[in-house]
Amino acid sequence: MKKAFILFACCLVIQSAFQPVMAAEEEDVRLKLISPITGIHLQIRDVESNRETAIVMNEKTEEFLFPAGHTALIKADQLPPGWAAGTEMKYSVGSQEEQIELPLHPFSAAFQLAGEEQCEGEEFQLELYDEAGHLLEAWRNAVHEKKSFSDLKISCGSRLRLSYTAVPDGFHQPDDQWFTVPEMIAEDEYVITAEAQPCAVRQIRYEPETTGQKITFYRDREDEEAVRDETGRKAVYETAADGTFEANLIHGRYYVSAETTPEGYYPLDHQEFLFDLYAEEELRIIQKPIRINVQIVFEDGNDPGEIPVYLYHEDSLLKEEQIHEEGMICGSELKSGMEITLVPELPFGYECVESIQSITLPETAPEEDLTVCFTCVRKAVPPQPIRPAETSEPAEEEQDAEKDDREEKPVPLSRGYEAAVLNWPQPERPAAEVQPVRSFNVILQDEQGHPLSGAVLRVDNAAGETIAQWISGNDARRISEHVEPGETYLISQQTAVSGYEKMDLRISFTMPKDALSEPTITIKNKAAEKTVPAGRKQEGSLAAAVIPAAAGGLLVGVWLLLRKKRKSMKQVS
Repeated sequence: MKKAFILFACCLVIQSAFQPVMAAEEEDVRLKLISPITGIHLQIRDVESNRETAIVMNEKTEEFLFPAGHTALIKADQLPPGWAAGTEMKYSVGSQEEQIELPLHPFSAAFQLAGEEQCEGEEFQLELYDEAGHLLEAWRNAVHEKKSFSDLKISCGSRLRLSYTAVPDGFHQPDDQWFTVPEMIAEDEYVITAEAQPCAVRQIRYEPETTGQKITFYRDREDEEAVRDETGRKAVYETAADGTFEANLIHGRYYVSAETTPEGYYPLDHQEFLFDLYAEEELRIIQKPIRINVQIVFEDGNDPGEIPVYLYHEDSLLKEEQIHEEGMICGSELKSGMEITLVPELPFGYECVESIQSITLPETAPEEDLTVCFTCVRKAVPPQPIRPAETSEPAEEEQDAEKDDREEKPVPLSRGYEAAVLNWPQPERPAAEVQPVRSFNVILQDEQGHPLSGAVLRVDNAAGETIAQWISGNDARRISEHVEPGETYLISQQTAVSGYEKMDLRISFTMPKDALSEPTITIKNKAAEKTVPAGRKQEGSLAAAVIPAAAGGLLVGVWLLLRKKRKSMKQVS
C-alpha cells in the first residue's frame, strides 16, 4: 500500500512538471476608480466576455477586480444635476494594478440667440421649462447675446422646453422648441441655441406677367399645408396687373407653386425660392418657358441662309420657324408632355443625316433647354450611263426616254409638305454589306465548366466608363450597348461566389472588326481552399496528458518487474 501511494505521488509530480503555465493570462488585476463625486452608479462591462458589473461609488475611491488584458467600458448612471461625463470611458486594462480617474466634471448652461449678421433685435422674452412643466428660468435676451445661468442645475439626458412669451416688432414668434441635454458634454458649459426669425414685407415679381396668378409658399416639397405669414393667414398671394405682389414672410428658403400654367410654359410646382430680407436686388419668381434650341450644321461649311423648320404634333402642323444656323423655338403652341416632330426644308442638293427628329417635352422644367441638331451633307450624284459614240435613231429614242425619266415631278414629302425632285433612273445596287457584330457574351464558370451564379461582374470601356454591370447566372450575359468593332473593353469581377476565389486581374478584350458571330468570354473561378479554424487553447496539451501517463506506466512496469524478480530469487534460495 505504501509503495502504491509513493507511485501515485510521483505521477502527480511529473504531470505538474509538464503542465503549461496558463494562469497568467486569466489573472485578475485590481483597478482603483477615482471620482470627484460620490453616490453615482457605474455600469462596468467587459468588452471581450460581455459581462457586466454594477458598482456604487459610496466613496470617492473604489477598488474592484477585472481580467487582465481585457477592455473595460464604464458608463455612469444617475449623475447629480449639473454634472456630466466628458468622453467615452473606455480603458484597456494591463497586467498590473492601475488607477482610473473618471472624466466627470460640473457644467453650467447658457442660451444663445443667433441670427443673420444684419439681424438685430432686443427684448426677446423667454422661459425655460423641464419635461414635467416646471419653470426653470425666465429672462430677456437680444440677438447675438449669450445668457449664462449660474444657478441652473440640469441633468444629462433631460429634455427642456423653450418658450417665447414676447418678441420685438419685425420678428416672427416661433412655436415652443424642445432640446435634449447630451449624455456626454466635453465643454464646461452647455449652450442652448435658437434662431431669431425676422419678418418683413417685400415686393416679389412673377414672370411671366400674368394678372390674377396665385402663388403659394410651402416649407418643403411634400408639404401640402401652405406656410402661414406674419398675419396668421396662409401665404397665398395674387399677382397684380404688372405681375407683382407683396409677401409678408420671415427670412429663409421656401418652395413656391402657381395655381395655373400659362400657355407655352412649364408648370411651376414646388420650385425652390429664397425669401431674402437683406438682398438689395428685386426678388423674382421665374416660371420657365418651353423652348427648343435648334441647330443646323452644314459639313461643307456653306451658309445657305435661313432654313424653314416645321413643327408637327400628331400629323398636325403647329408652326414654322426660320432658323439660321441656330435658333430658339418657343410659343404658346408648345405644352409640357407633348411629342414634337421637327422637319427642316433644306436647299437643293443637300440632305440631313436624320431628316426627321422627334422629342417629347418634359412634364417639368429641365435644368437646360432642349437641343435638336440637324447635320446636313451634299447628296451623292449618281453616275450617268455611258452612251455609244455613234448616233442612230434608236439612240435618240433612248435619250428622249431618259429625258422623260428625269423630268421634274412633284413628290409629296413627310407631314404633307411637297417639293420638286429629279427622278433619276436608279442604278443597280451592290449586294448589301455584312453588318459588323456589335455585341459579345460573358459567362462565369468553375474549373469543371459549370456556371456560377451570384457574382457581380462589370465591363468598362477604354475610357474607364462602366457600360454594363450585372449578377452572374446560369446563362451567358449578352453585352450589346455601347459596343463598337475595334474598341477595347475591360472585364472585371467585383465579388465572388461563396466558396470560390475572385478573379483579381481584369480581362482586356478587343471587339473584332470582322467578327461573323458574337464572341464569348469565359471567366473561370477556382474553388477556395478550405481552412481549418484554429481552436482555442485549452489548459494543458496532448503532451501534458500523454507524457505523465507514459511515465507512470513505465514506473508501474519497473515495479512489477522488480517484484517478479524478487519472487524468483526467493524460490531459488
